[in-house]
Amino acid sequence: MKKDKVYYFPPLPPASKNLVINPYSENFINSLKKKFDVSNAKSSSSSALVDFFKNLFSSNLYIFNWIENIGKKKLGIIQFFLFLIGFFILRLRKVKICWVVHNFHPHDGDSTISILVKKLMLASSKIIITHSSEARDYFSSRTKAQVKFFQHPSNHKLKNKYIDVQKEYDILIWGTIEPYKGVLEFLQHHCRSQSSGKLRIKIIGRCKDKNIEMEILRFCNKFVEFENRIVPFDELNLLIQKSKFVLFPYISSSISSSGALIDTLSFEGNIIGPKKGAFKDLSSKGLCFVYKDYDEIYKIFESGLLIDPKKIKNFNEENNWIIFGDSFFNLYNTC
Repeated sequence: MKKDKVYYFPPLPPASKNLVINPYSENFINSLKKKFDVSNAKSSSSSALVDFFKNLFSSNLYIFNWIENIGKKKLGIIQFFLFLIGFFILRLRKVKICWVVHNFHPHDGDSTISILVKKLMLASSKIIITHSSEARDYFSSRTKAQVKFFQHPSNHKLKNKYIDVQKEYDILIWGTIEPYKGVLEFLQHHCRSQSSGKLRIKIIGRCKDKNIEMEILRFCNKFVEFENRIVPFDELNLLIQKSKFVLFPYISSSISSSGALIDTLSFEGNIIGPKKGAFKDLSSKGLCFVYKDYDEIYKIFESGLLIDPKKIKNFNEENNWIIFGDSFFNLYNTC
């Protein structure tokens, strides 16, 4: 039976450029292959926008991720207007549009372009996918599209392979260091708390902002470590097992879902995160702890409670990309 053709945006970068491929996009594309003919299943040979224009007549379904951030790209205004031209052609073709919402708004705040793109997607999409019930409820009231909440699928390639590892850290914070992630704000609060000098904290992740890096280093001592580098998954697995908790001190109102949250669950980590978005959803299932303010983090730590590892394993088995691909296909056929 002939498969419907689908185009995924943004396309995977050219293999020749040796860029880090977003595992979310790679996993999403692979999950589609069973039921769809993916027009750009292989790495693109050019920029994302050029690849988009090359495929304007290739598919029946177009899936857009992070498109509201297009104004933040190089020559963002020009890219935005070119995207509008291409999108207008899709509207004329009357193809199905799917918008995957990862955040309520760009992490550094909305702009005129991001607001216009979101309005366009809300008005034009047939399907909107969110990875938090909070985002589903928010966008459902603003569109006629079918808004569907899927838990962010677990990465089946990531599995905990360490058992009975001795704990070296009380708190691990990992991932790229961005302003919205609140690492600096947490350290500023921590140094004034009664737990300062008692908890062992490990921070590891790439920080491109030199000012933030220097501020974080000011708080480093024998209890607080910071490594400014990308952490490979195998090393991350071991670090998670060496840590009592993995903390996500996010402060932005933009947060809906988090790939780092799901990756940490894949490695069976004990997670503490803000009472928002996917963190709140997983907390209701007993899969992570949530806080309203930083003081509650210490209360969680002092409680001695941990996540049931059986619940995490069940979640990872029942929430994989294969199941997501099948569910997405069923959703597509009902729209």
